[in-house]
Amino acid sequence: MELTGAEIVTESLMQEGVDLVFG
Repeated sequence: MELTGAEIVTESLMQEGVDLVFG
């Protein structure tokens, strides 16, 4: 399964959001 640039950026932003809320 390949990730597009947009998907990588979205995943990164979502992970940062999770880190901010739960981390």
